[in-house]
Amino acid sequence: MKLFDGHINPGKCEAACQTDLTFAPRQFDIAECTDCSITIEWFIDVQDECLSYELDDRPPGTENLPVRTFSSKDVMEGENGRRMYTLQNLLPETYYEFKLRSVYKDAKSHYSESKTKKTLILAPRKFDIAECTDCSITIEWFIDVQDECLSYELDHRPPQGTDNLPVRTFSSKDVVEGENGRRMYTLQNLLPETYYEFKLRSVYKDAKSHYSESKTKQTLILAPRQFDIAECTDCSITIEWFIDVQDECLSYELDDRPPGTENLPVRTFSSKDVMEGKMDDASPRKFDIVECTDCSITIEWFIDVQDECLWYELDRRPPQGTDNLSVRTFSSKDVVEGENGRRMYTLQNLLPEKCYELKLRSVYKDAKSHYSQSKTKQTLKIDGTDIHHIPLSYKPYHMTEINSNTVAVSCIFDRTILIINISTRSVTSTINTSGTCRGISYNDNNLYFVIDRSIIRVMDLTGEVIRTIPLPSDRSITNITVDRDRLVCRERTLIYCCSLDGKLMWEFKKDKFQDLRCVITDDEGNVYVTCSNTNTVVVISDDGKHHRELLTKSDGLNEPYGIYFDKKENILLVCNVSDRKAFLLT
Repeated sequence: MKLFDGHINPGKCEAACQTDLTFAPRQFDIAECTDCSITIEWFIDVQDECLSYELDDRPPGTENLPVRTFSSKDVMEGENGRRMYTLQNLLPETYYEFKLRSVYKDAKSHYSESKTKKTLILAPRKFDIAECTDCSITIEWFIDVQDECLSYELDHRPPQGTDNLPVRTFSSKDVVEGENGRRMYTLQNLLPETYYEFKLRSVYKDAKSHYSESKTKQTLILAPRQFDIAECTDCSITIEWFIDVQDECLSYELDDRPPGTENLPVRTFSSKDVMEGKMDDASPRKFDIVECTDCSITIEWFIDVQDECLWYELDRRPPQGTDNLSVRTFSSKDVVEGENGRRMYTLQNLLPEKCYELKLRSVYKDAKSHYSQSKTKQTLKIDGTDIHHIPLSYKPYHMTEINSNTVAVSCIFDRTILIINISTRSVTSTINTSGTCRGISYNDNNLYFVIDRSIIRVMDLTGEVIRTIPLPSDRSITNITVDRDRLVCRERTLIYCCSLDGKLMWEFKKDKFQDLRCVITDDEGNVYVTCSNTNTVVVISDDGKHHRELLTKSDGLNEPYGIYFDKKENILLVCNVSDRKAFLLT
């Protein structure tokens, strides 16, 4: 029914409102939510210039609904009768209940259906760029709560042409705290002369605030580094610095203050006036071998320059009888950095009991330094000797392989997952979980892990939760493994297999096996599980219909627990708890 045509007629409006309820709001809903505001929307079938609205919004713990009255002048108008209105100054992390009706003089429509919404956690405010160099940008913001339990997600757009905003997550421990709620954080290792776009939001557990307003900043041109006084006479001073780009097109400004002068005069000179050092200034020195195992050798050296832009060429002589030196190239990102210019790098996958000759040089673009003195070392024999330990701040529980150099470790009581580089023996990332984290498995760039024995979460290596896998009811899961498109789960007396969306495919249960421990699969989908009460390793067919005891107490098993299958080498590794013996089965 069309109530209005052309200009508004108050008489017609009054007649319509007194005889018909078509002026009531319909399709009332929540359109948008922040930490301090909620935007509602509705549709109206009449021209509402003569209408006002009554909005009942219930604050937390309040029985009576206070009435907020506003006119159509306060309403944003959209197409097809769509209207929107924003409530400001709400409390963060608070539930609100809303219902709406329209009013014309003394006539009121019926109420809309009520809607409930919780405001977001408190968002960063006054987000801005505080400082900028050639390789870093410092952001600042204000937060009105204590943020010890908060983390932050910073979306920053790399160089122009990239559509997606990568997310950098950092905790309040990484933030510089100022007065009146001021916070600062510095992004390092950015590209010079490059535009970056930033926006920030706060995170608490699974709750996230809305994003701040985005800011854009261009990093400065590449600056001189390691600036110093190199030489001094009675009438001259020689300065030195390092620059990571070809500087034929650069000029320099040198501010030098004469005695008693407050202002710094500027002296300008071009790269043609500059003496250029040699690449050998960046050559490795004190090259040596610091550690050796049956399959790896760790080298160390010292470098007198910042080597973020350097590469290294390591010439290594394979097992005796080979004349040619094979070259392994690696970047400074692969190197462990110590104090006073010390660097370390580990060669993996070497043969046991073999002599290797090594020598090293640094590379920058087409320039190469001279080689270090060569060193020779024989790898150790495989005898089960304890090679080294990786000290952790948390108690580890389960482990899964990410690649040949990296593992992920669940720490059950600390609600933490550690990403560890076993070559450098360092923790590269710490990821907090929402509950006690037990079994863990890596597959196709994602981590699958058990939370509180009942939930399986899937997340990427940055800690972003991708999805949750629903499990059959009444399950108590402590150990899992992911095999292609299947998930194998272990309870104390039961093994079951389900699809990656949680649908049960088969289960295995025998009264004999009352203390199942860890599960793993081979490249054909067969499932291997350790059982402590029978001192056996049981192998189950990929369809769950057949099984047999692969290893028993007579093979040396004594409370077997850990198990791992190397699919590349087709080797099974089993570890005992009681006597700490390990067994390899090929």
